[in-house]
Amino acid sequence: MTSHSWDSLNMTSLNKSAYLINILAFLCLLLACFAPYLSPEHVTFISIFGLAFPILFLVNLCFVFYWAFQWNRKFIFSLLGLVAGWPLLCAYFPMNIKKKADSRDNSLKVLSYNVKLFDFDQWNRNVSDNRTQMIDLIKNEKADVICLQEFYKIDYAGYSFNTLDTLLSLLHPVYYHFGCSLHGIRNQGFGLITFSKFKIINEGAVEIKTEGTNYCIYTDILKANDTVRIYNLHLQSLWHKSFKGLYDAFLLRARQADIISGHIKNCKFPVIVCGDFNDTPSSYCYHKIKGALLDSYVENGFGIGSTFAGAIPFQRIDYILCNSDFTCRSFHVIPSRASDHYPIISTLGLHERK
Repeated sequence: MTSHSWDSLNMTSLNKSAYLINILAFLCLLLACFAPYLSPEHVTFISIFGLAFPILFLVNLCFVFYWAFQWNRKFIFSLLGLVAGWPLLCAYFPMNIKKKADSRDNSLKVLSYNVKLFDFDQWNRNVSDNRTQMIDLIKNEKADVICLQEFYKIDYAGYSFNTLDTLLSLLHPVYYHFGCSLHGIRNQGFGLITFSKFKIINEGAVEIKTEGTNYCIYTDILKANDTVRIYNLHLQSLWHKSFKGLYDAFLLRARQADIISGHIKNCKFPVIVCGDFNDTPSSYCYHKIKGALLDSYVENGFGIGSTFAGAIPFQRIDYILCNSDFTCRSFHVIPSRASDHYPIISTLGLHERK
């Protein structure tokens, strides 16, 4: 057998193996494309494919180049998968080059930040410095609305970790709504807090199913002559690092998303949704809550837009959404590693309502 024949035989064998892997990657990508639309309660396993969407898209992109380089029409196979996945990719990797005008006229600057108990549990083993960094950042951004998740306060005299009093003194004048998802001893409080420079005229909680300290609150503020509802939420975290723990978290987030989505749809006011969803843009949870809302990052961002500073990089799990009563004028992620989440900020222009 000649060298040329041997090379051709090897290439044929390689292509057969590549084609089988290509088919598998294509089918997995299609399942990932369906993941945002199918509740894990009905098709539990599909959420795993949604979580893997960026990798599956990249694998299929590589196959397009692999076959195209050989002038082999099999590249069309994966190309169809990329077309199907394009809308999801835009949620992961928007490419807004021209920015909208960041006008302050009738606008709200909104900050959302998972502050990780202000490092009270010393996850980064530098509690004093991290807490100072987070509080300084919140103060310096001068946002009109501030939504904090995993907020922690202690309400008794003489204790040096009174974060609420500290923030109230720095943000003054400000209104606030604290939603406590866990009461500890000696008036310790853990949960969500929303600060507003505008008067709070109503507040409440959305009762969601949880096995931890996850929670959702809403706060109605008076902006000029308009009532604006702010949702601040923290959805189910992954407690146990196992497949069962992963599936359980998917199921709980799906139930929480269904409840919150229904609550948002019944709201008659301009709506802003902030928080830590603990899920990606290719998830049922994100798709259900977002619905017809605008994603500030998709409207204004460019690139990956990672908001999680933990062990798994390039994850966008924190969001600022709004309904069509607003225009998303700007969005940016602040690369601070004081918490395991990056703070996110968006300027939203409120339209006049007739």
